[in-house]
Amino acid sequence: MPEVRGKGEIRERHIARFQEPSLYGERIKRMVVENLVIDQEVVTRNFPHGREEHALISACSRKFCRMLLGNTIIPDSHLGNKGT
Repeated sequence: MPEVRGKGEIRERHIARFQEPSLYGERIKRMVVENLVIDQEVVTRNFPHGREEHALISACSRKFCRMLLGNTIIPDSHLGNKGT
């Protein structure tokens, strides 16, 4: 998955993803630690090989968002570098 830089790229990716009719996400828990927001979510969607459910943990501040999907760390999404 390519690194996402800027709010514009994040917005584009999310708009496309949320148009999928089979996508479902549920936030299980939210914690706020100083300027960091940490969400625990379960995301379900259809793939060509069948339906899958994944645990997702994201930690976001005003400058970056790091996500952990299963045992894989998704590269940082930098919010302040380009795009608004």
